[in-house]
Amino acid sequence: DGFTEQLPDVNNVAPAWTKDEMDRGHVIFATHYMDPVYPRSVPLREQITTELKMFCSRGEYEPVTFAIHALRDLTAVRVTVGNLKNSAGDVIGDANIDVRSVRCWPKRVWKNPPASQYTLFPWFLEKRDAIDVPGGRTRQYWLTVYVPPGSPAGTYRGMIHVKVPGTGATRLELELQVLPI
Repeated sequence: DGFTEQLPDVNNVAPAWTKDEMDRGHVIFATHYMDPVYPRSVPLREQITTELKMFCSRGEYEPVTFAIHALRDLTAVRVTVGNLKNSAGDVIGDANIDVRSVRCWPKRVWKNPPASQYTLFPWFLEKRDAIDVPGGRTRQYWLTVYVPPGSPAGTYRGMIHVKVPGTGATRLELELQVLPI
């Protein structure tokens, strides 16, 4: 009580949305896992994508993130990931891929002199079946991929399905390069 929200310094200018994006009601964009994504973040045109790429070595856990920006209110958004397979037929099973949504939490803005301000800062990784995304807002997803130690090196591919009731599913290709180390 008595605090005001300080908006983060992020892009808030929307690119011109295509007819397909408007019909779908959302866009998906790639972000580096170290870059914070806020509810008011708006993607740049060059961030909007249908694929995510990552690499890691055997026995490693590696994160990859993406965000969904809602062009209208979205309810019960679900994200699922299938198995990753290489050209030789080797599989990294979906049980090795953890999907979490990122929850933003009010965090006090510390200034000198003190101010009664907060910002909504990405803070928690939550395992949720579905989330709602209000129109004009953004929600980030965090995937953690574990590559079992005995996995052969090479390129593995699979699909991420973003399911929005009433609009079908948007598919993202996930490409994982397993290094021979």
